[in-house]
Amino acid sequence: YFGRLTGRFPDHPLTKEAQPTIAKLGGVKPGKEPKGPAGKVYKIGVILPLSAKYEVYGANTLKGMECAASVKPPCNGVNNIQIVTRDDQGDAALAVKAVEELVQQEKVMAIVGPLSSASAQAAAKRADELGVVMISLAQKEGIPAIGSRIYRFSLTPGEQVRAILNEATKKRNKKQIAVFYPNSNYGKVLMSTMKDMAPKYGANVTASQGYGSTANVSNDLRQLKFSVSQASPSAPLGFDALFLPDSYASVLKIVPALKNAGIENVQLLGTNAWNDPSIAGKSGGLLDNSVFLDIYFKDSDSGAVKEFVSEFQGAFGTQPSTLEAMGYDIIRFVGQALQNRKASSANDVQASVGGMRGYRGVTGLRSFLPDREAEVEPYLLTVEGGAIKEVK
Repeated sequence: YFGRLTGRFPDHPLTKEAQPTIAKLGGVKPGKEPKGPAGKVYKIGVILPLSAKYEVYGANTLKGMECAASVKPPCNGVNNIQIVTRDDQGDAALAVKAVEELVQQEKVMAIVGPLSSASAQAAAKRADELGVVMISLAQKEGIPAIGSRIYRFSLTPGEQVRAILNEATKKRNKKQIAVFYPNSNYGKVLMSTMKDMAPKYGANVTASQGYGSTANVSNDLRQLKFSVSQASPSAPLGFDALFLPDSYASVLKIVPALKNAGIENVQLLGTNAWNDPSIAGKSGGLLDNSVFLDIYFKDSDSGAVKEFVSEFQGAFGTQPSTLEAMGYDIIRFVGQALQNRKASSANDVQASVGGMRGYRGVTGLRSFLPDREAEVEPYLLTVEGGAIKEVK
């Protein structure tokens, strides 16, 4: 708290006097204080589930946002954002009420959140009616279509498949792809996305097979193998890559069954749902050289990630996960977009956010596309030496 005050009021006569005391209390050291605002400070509304069933997700996301806004030392992010929070408890009606309070009472310049799909849809509709920019963090597709000032920052199926295809086809020359997917909405969406996008990369989906359970997938894998209509010398199975869009827990059950089904020597491809430390430790080398991805990787060699992890751990005592990183990046993105601008209207904020290009933070966020979905360059990952590593 005192660190925040000295950061906000660096020229106050008591600031210098307070710095040694803050350092003793575990705050930032003298000379490492968050920079005070050099220009206009913008109020940004944040809607998250800060109580009830989804409290842990909202609380973690908020920590990242507070770090980005230099609220808690030693975090040293942007200095032009003031966060105003509202708790929607993951409830759509409360999310709508939060939008109204933030716009009509708090006079915020933009809103970030909510997290849940139902809340995000309801909040986006009300935000559009009130003419305020809103950046949703929900995974549900189609939210930006609700209104012309509604954005979404999430790792979409399209961004995942694009990155996987780029690596598989251009760098590994794998162009005959089979898809083995769960019969869930998640699996079906990623399967159809792969089928739609593969031709753009000179690739084809030569076989696809769904499954209901991983308890006994051997028969389903055999059906996948024998559904291929044509093989080739370069792909004797009819495919040289296998896309498995399922959770790490399911993949750990599927991979040991591949050999028994006669599926060997193919490139294994996955999604962000693979990114869990146990997938490396429990796969027994079967996932070595596989390719998957995520929007954030805490063990990245990136200097920005290392600094973020260090500052966040100093502030909160734990390492940041994906939610904290996303919260951090979206506030930092907005702060940088508004830096040195004199935004005074929703049009100004939209022009700043929509016009921001080449952002480099701790996640894969780069900009927002014309459809107001985030442009994301995910971290490409693999398993090597019993650990998850970045693909070089």
